[in-house]
Amino acid sequence: MNWTGLERNLKHTLLMSRLLELPLIRARLNPLGYTFKRRMLRDIAQEFRCAAFVETGTSYGDTARYLAQFVDQVFSCEPYPQLFQYNVERNKQFKNITMWNKGSEECFSDMLQQVRGRPLFWLDGHYSGDGTALTGNHSPIIHELQMIGDTAAGVVVAIDDVRLFESCQNVIAGTFERGYPKLEKIVAILKASLPQNRLVIRGDCLLSLPLK
Repeated sequence: MNWTGLERNLKHTLLMSRLLELPLIRARLNPLGYTFKRRMLRDIAQEFRCAAFVETGTSYGDTARYLAQFVDQVFSCEPYPQLFQYNVERNKQFKNITMWNKGSEECFSDMLQQVRGRPLFWLDGHYSGDGTALTGNHSPIIHELQMIGDTAAGVVVAIDDVRLFESCQNVIAGTFERGYPKLEKIVAILKASLPQNRLVIRGDCLLSLPLK
């Protein structure tokens, strides 16, 4: 087993033992990159007056709980049972967070039906090896975008981990991860389904932003 596998097993052990709540351990599991992304999502939600935050891939739930302070509704899905149960316990004080113990292939339609007001979609659901769930697809991003395209105009979309998608640049850089679709296909879907939005890459995220 390589170091990545050992680290994932350690995270799982910490999750089950509740040691994950210790500040020193949480700091190790939440590097600066996540802090930047959460603040970016907060700023986007406030700038575009988003009423709902729709997330695929809850993981340890820090992003959902952070955004719950700034929007009326938070919807998140996590197919891995242990992570789902962990978040159910952590979310008890948040009355505006709703979770599904399913992959987005199964529950995204239900999530969309409950949205009231402009949504900010944070598409980060994907298989990450041990300690995560492999659903119908390594990355369900195309399914998610197709369903988002059928909703009302004016939605905000943020896609995480652009470095992992297939592109010439990512292949050369060695960051492309097998199982992710071509980045140009994602861009084409966004342009076709949300033609009024503008596309921006910010850090490791692809954003589709509407006119205010």
